[in-house]
Amino acid sequence: MKKLLTTLLMISAGIMLSQAQSSKVMSAMNYYDYWINEGRIINLDKSKKNINAASKNEKTALLGKTWFWKGIIYQEIAGTPEMADTMKKDPLGVALASYKKAATMEDKKFKAPDRDKSFLQVDNIGMMIFDKGFQNYENGNFQEAYKGFMDSREIILFLESNGRTSLNPNKDNALKNASLAAANGKMVEKELETYQIRLDEGEDNPLLYKAIADKYIEQGKTDMAKEFIAKGLEKYPSDIDLMIEDLNFYLQEDKLEEAIEKLEKAAELDSDNEELLFVLGTAYDKTDDRASAEEAYERALEANPEHFKSLFNLGALYFNKAVKLNEEMNNLSYKQQEKYDELLEERNMLFRKAKPFFEKALEINPEEVALERELKRIKSALGAE
Repeated sequence: MKKLLTTLLMISAGIMLSQAQSSKVMSAMNYYDYWINEGRIINLDKSKKNINAASKNEKTALLGKTWFWKGIIYQEIAGTPEMADTMKKDPLGVALASYKKAATMEDKKFKAPDRDKSFLQVDNIGMMIFDKGFQNYENGNFQEAYKGFMDSREIILFLESNGRTSLNPNKDNALKNASLAAANGKMVEKELETYQIRLDEGEDNPLLYKAIADKYIEQGKTDMAKEFIAKGLEKYPSDIDLMIEDLNFYLQEDKLEEAIEKLEKAAELDSDNEELLFVLGTAYDKTDDRASAEEAYERALEANPEHFKSLFNLGALYFNKAVKLNEEMNNLSYKQQEKYDELLEERNMLFRKAKPFFEKALEINPEEVALERELKRIKSALGAE
């Protein structure tokens, strides 16, 4: 009889302990209400202590309600500097982890509407973290900005993995912003990591290959840079930036003939590709074959009369020749008037040839300050013509 009584007492104590811990959740909720209605910080502190006790208990820790309310309370703490500043752990991080746990844990008593609220709060915190990341970026705190953008992205992935869609209007920009923050913060490895993730996720952007190659070039890893440019050209064979980057490898290695041969063959296959013809023009330009460069730029403009870069480069080709003649004229003595007049006529002819290309280019891109400056120089040289 004594043994049975002892057993009954133990069972009774267990039930009372369970009820006591369950009441911790209710107490936390009540103190939270007191805080909202009365505004006394002691109520929020008591709410926190009760929900912490409930979340550590082996039985109430299995309840979705416990973690949902822990999320609510800690999110409130995060917005209360008087209390948040005294905490060792980031209260918003605790709130996020709590909502995640509430949303995904196995608790049949935690109904669908409450799970929906948990997922919604996860998304809301994700937006807050993104906004904080943006503020850090604007303030030049690039490491914190990077962390914020990546954390918000992880939240978006968490929601998607659970069949939810984030309402964050910036959800497609989190990773791109992380790339920018890493670049500005000189976090090269993290920058490369974000570029690679974007490629792996299928972002349709040829400049990613160039960005990765540029980073490897900065590190002296030319072979890896070449590898990524080759991959980029395989996917985007007519991309101007990738072609120029590829061309630069040949130029740096003094393989000019191979570069031009490669470009000529490509131009034969795609004779109306103004970008390709433009690159061919720049290749000839770098070998000082001005006549072939001029021809290539003209072919590009035949394909597209408003191709800005070809207009600019063709105009610059004539302009630079004229500038060199002008320097030669200035070095003549006063006894060489006849030679001076010959050079003056040739210089003015080149300025006249450059002028319409610069004018057309400026019409296309009015913000190009260099064009406006060089046109003024041309008009000054030609006078009232």
